[in-house]
Amino acid sequence: MYPPPHEAVRAEGPSRGPRSSLASPRQKRGGWHAFRRAWASRRKHLLVQDVMVAGGWRDINALQRAYQAADPETVRRVMELG
Repeated sequence: MYPPPHEAVRAEGPSRGPRSSLASPRQKRGGWHAFRRAWASRRKHLLVQDVMVAGGWRDINALQRAYQAADPETVRRVMELG
């Protein structure tokens, strides 16, 4: 069905070198991820299932690892409960 790796032919197409003039402008820092992270972090006190549905996440690990950040105020409150 597929040719062996040593006979594979590279697909023709635009160069994958330096960014072409058709590419969108590169952002220096943050971009959309920064907005999603702030949105998710402000809602970490809510049920994670509800935040996932509202924010469009399908994976709880992605939400918690990449988008919900710990902050000093919340850590302090956790330490005071007990």
